[in-house]
Amino acid sequence: MDSGKRKWNEKASEAWECGTNGLNPYYAATGCRAIHKLGILVAFSLEFLQHHPNQPYVQSVCRGLREGFWPHATIPPDSPDTFDFSDRPQSKEALSFIRAQRDKEITTDRFSITFGPDLLPGMFSSPIGAIPKPHSTGMRLITDQSAGPHSLNSFIPKDAAAVRYDNMHDLGKLLRKVHKKYGRPPAYLFKSDCSEAFRHIPMHVLWQIRQIVTVDGQRHVDRCLVFGNRGAPNIWCAFMALVVWIAIHIKQIEDLLHYMDDAFSYEMDPVLEYYAPYDSHYPKKQVALLRLWDELGLPLIDFLAISMQIFYIETLSQNK
Repeated sequence: MDSGKRKWNEKASEAWECGTNGLNPYYAATGCRAIHKLGILVAFSLEFLQHHPNQPYVQSVCRGLREGFWPHATIPPDSPDTFDFSDRPQSKEALSFIRAQRDKEITTDRFSITFGPDLLPGMFSSPIGAIPKPHSTGMRLITDQSAGPHSLNSFIPKDAAAVRYDNMHDLGKLLRKVHKKYGRPPAYLFKSDCSEAFRHIPMHVLWQIRQIVTVDGQRHVDRCLVFGNRGAPNIWCAFMALVVWIAIHIKQIEDLLHYMDDAFSYEMDPVLEYYAPYDSHYPKKQVALLRLWDELGLPLIDFLAISMQIFYIETLSQNK
């Protein structure tokens, strides 16, 4: 299957190293002080990639995981040293959610504890908000990095957001291919979601100081990739494309597709396999994928969300 992810894995030459163009000495000084205080979160291991055909790409992503990603931004020379645009009215419901989410993010070490009410040199603070999650009653914390003058997204070129996702057309081609090969439709389709995907990707310390979160007048450093950053889909999918490559080429999970934080495919074998962490049975290819994610340390959506994504296929159109 010549999917977008395969082309990306073989041809990508992206680099996410820190862009120092336009950074004045305050930034470097703040970063040097902050790097010990803030730390860099490295949540994943990519030890299976020694035979990947695009080693510069692999090394770039791995460096981002070790040192934090820089989201393709170029800081204009006339950008202010410090900028606060965090003030945004919130509903009572939204504020309650934001406070609870702040506490959770501090507990997981993705937010720093408060360093007080004032921004330090080099720091920017964008407005935050709470929006409904699609197809859910829950809410999601977002950082509006497009708001106001000197917005962080204005420093990132629009083409940095370009990603070629695998989609239902790709899945349809796969289903026609396997029907032609086996003379019957697959027994199952499955989809597995990575939980809080962006929030497990570390950002470079010199970008962290630009995404300060303000709640109840107190400042917190957000150490991770945020929903609301223009470069976020590109960075996440660059990482996830490598995970899918490992699944296909090392773990032999044939025809696995990927749409943002969802991995999906089909299973020909109607016999389900036991997956101990959830004490339940799933399609065999899905179990192999879940075990890989466990091995890599990727967090999963809870078992109910996964089990509801398994569909038994009664018929399959043979239309070309």
